[in-house]
Amino acid sequence: MKNASATTPPLKPVEFLILLMLVDAPCHGYGIMLSVDAATDGAVRLDAGNLYRSLRKFQREGFVAKIERRAAPESDDERRQYYALTPRGRQAATDEARRIEGLLRLEPAHRLLHGEPPS
Repeated sequence: MKNASATTPPLKPVEFLILLMLVDAPCHGYGIMLSVDAATDGAVRLDAGNLYRSLRKFQREGFVAKIERRAAPESDDERRQYYALTPRGRQAATDEARRIEGLLRLEPAHRLLHGEPPS
């Protein structure tokens, strides 16, 4: 299945989750880990090594950028590094969401989720 509008290659599921956590607002690494855990009801737990490897990769690819952001300096750890989604990163997340949406459109014909597949 080819999507003519996609401009980026498919993302790994964990990479897509990381970008999704940055769609609405910048966040620090630990916050991303907590957000993924909460969003998936604990089904996906990022370890720090994989998260920061992905964030470094995303920085090289221009998907995220480190930013200076401390909403409440007295309650924030100054060592935290915040990451923001770039326009290119938003496009990569959008492309992946569209790719997944296209795949999910195929499911009803095969009834994997609701009922037995045709014999």
